[in-house]
Amino acid sequence: MNMLSINACGLGNKVKRRKILALCGKMGVSFLAIQETRMQSVDLFVLRSVWDNFSFEFATSSSRGHSGGILSIWDPATFIKKKITCTEHVVIVQGEWVGNKLNCFMVNVYAPQEEAKKRQLWNFLASFMIRNGDSYFNFGDFNATRNLGERMDCNFSQRIVYDFNSLISEEGLCDIPVSEFSFTRISTNGAKSSKLDRFLLPEDVVVQFPDFHATALDIIISDHRPMWLSQQVSDYGPKSFRFFQSWMMEPDFYEVVKTYWTEEGGTNGESAIINFKKKLKGLKNILRMWWHEVKNKSSQHKQILLIRFYEIDKIFDVGVVSDQEKEERLVLKSNLYHLEKKELCDLSQKAMI
Repeated sequence: MNMLSINACGLGNKVKRRKILALCGKMGVSFLAIQETRMQSVDLFVLRSVWDNFSFEFATSSSRGHSGGILSIWDPATFIKKKITCTEHVVIVQGEWVGNKLNCFMVNVYAPQEEAKKRQLWNFLASFMIRNGDSYFNFGDFNATRNLGERMDCNFSQRIVYDFNSLISEEGLCDIPVSEFSFTRISTNGAKSSKLDRFLLPEDVVVQFPDFHATALDIIISDHRPMWLSQQVSDYGPKSFRFFQSWMMEPDFYEVVKTYWTEEGGTNGESAIINFKKKLKGLKNILRMWWHEVKNKSSQHKQILLIRFYEIDKIFDVGVVSDQEKEERLVLKSNLYHLEKKELCDLSQKAMI
């Protein structure tokens, strides 16, 4: 998977479009995300002038006046589109990556400047992710930073930072580290710098595909740097087996280990060391399959809890809540806490590995 995301600050300039076209060809881009197209209607000539292939599909949200506009273009041989959802500030393409059979939502974001509208967008994204399954690749210009160090000589709003960080943590997203440059946007006069553009991927995808790499490119197309997300697979030999402490929180863990170790007697005629080695290898395979099943069930259970929690919170907003619903909300919150405690346990252990 190779994708490019850029706030182009308009696609009316021919030189700018040629630079994007050349970049797509050089990087082998299979998914292109452009923010601030400033296109009030679809212009196929403009689309062809930025895409290095005669075969493409696209989804777009038109600009309002002389600002805004979002465009996503992809190679249908690499990414198979299923459904498109568009609003003023986001273009979401649901589909499947052919190479790794990954079903996901490609979420192209161009966040508004106003704090209240940002909060509305974060709420929309959060509720959309709760209502729908699969994984979410969030990328684009979020018009928000995560801490003071991501801005230089710019206005800083603690509330915007809090809201943005809450979205990332509550939805289990990982902010992919960006190499080459710390800031993704530099003002025309060079006086102000900030990190507004990024890739936010779900934790389970990052664990499954740890080779995703984000780069801020040193190419002048607009006041935003082009952002490149790629998979850089390195072969360091066989992967080591990881034992996670959260496994011991599962009620059937000890029984799985005990049952396998007791029933697997080894092979006659071989030394005790070879038998022991084979039993360990078999146990690792059993635990991998067991954990995959447990994690899938846990993920489905969490999704059901989140949906019900969201429904009850909507009832709270209306103001008419029964004692039974209050009690149910407490139980849901407790169950979600225990699930997230296991996830945090794994994440903290991965950070030390």
